[in-house]
Amino acid sequence: MDQLGLLTPVAACHALGHVMSNVSFAAVAVSFTHTIKALEPFFNAAASQFVLGHQIPLALWLSLAPVVIVIRSGQRFWRP
Repeated sequence: MDQLGLLTPVAACHALGHVMSNVSFAAVAVSFTHTIKALEPFFNAAASQFVLGHQIPLALWLSLAPVVIVIRSGQRFWRP
């Protein structure tokens, strides 16, 4: 029963994220939605470091850099 109490907020956030992802497809361009979803690992690491106070290793930050760079360069070349 304790696990249910621990997992309920996680499940609610996951469900909310899924609903908002589907709503975003109707509200904005699909390419913008995919850009935001692709940057989720970066924002998760930043939130863990700066909001929760968890120390994120430098290697993890460096592994996220190519993702951000590729997405940024793609935005520059593939504007609608």
